[in-house]
Amino acid sequence: MLTAERLAEIESHARQEGHERGLAEGRKAAEREWATQRKRFDQLFANMHPQSAILDDALLEQLGELVLAVARQFIRRELKREPGEVVRVVREAIRALPAVDATIRVHVHPEDAALLQLEAGAEGSERPVRIVEDVTLSRGGARVETDVSSVDATIETRLNAIAANLFGDERHTGEASEEHHGE
Repeated sequence: MLTAERLAEIESHARQEGHERGLAEGRKAAEREWATQRKRFDQLFANMHPQSAILDDALLEQLGELVLAVARQFIRRELKREPGEVVRVVREAIRALPAVDATIRVHVHPEDAALLQLEAGAEGSERPVRIVEDVTLSRGGARVETDVSSVDATIETRLNAIAANLFGDERHTGEASEEHHGE
């Protein structure tokens, strides 16, 4: 016989069971929806990732090009302000040569040649040095040679070394030297 108490108990139990069943079905539906959305997101991300990597590489390369352009402008400005900097560059290049009694040929831009001739005359170098004016070289750089060795201390070569470190390759070798001769 059903009593009011028993009927309330059955109703409470049915509600509890319905609630638990509803929660379980809701969780399963939410998990299915989550899995569907996750799959869509993964597909979207997989399609987006290669394009974003290309954009990242392009942005990085453009940023590197900007850094090199700024460096070139900075070097030009500093060389106008301190034209004697070429003397330091040539000294370092000469020190990099092996100690041989051969004549050293220093190729520099004509405007730098006058500074070097004044400096060489004032110092009286122990090794014979011949200064060669070379309009193909940018101001501030030099190419130092003997009969058996040479040191390329041109602005372009030094910037190319920076570019190689920046980009991780040698692809800029030659580009800068073609663009900046005769400055």
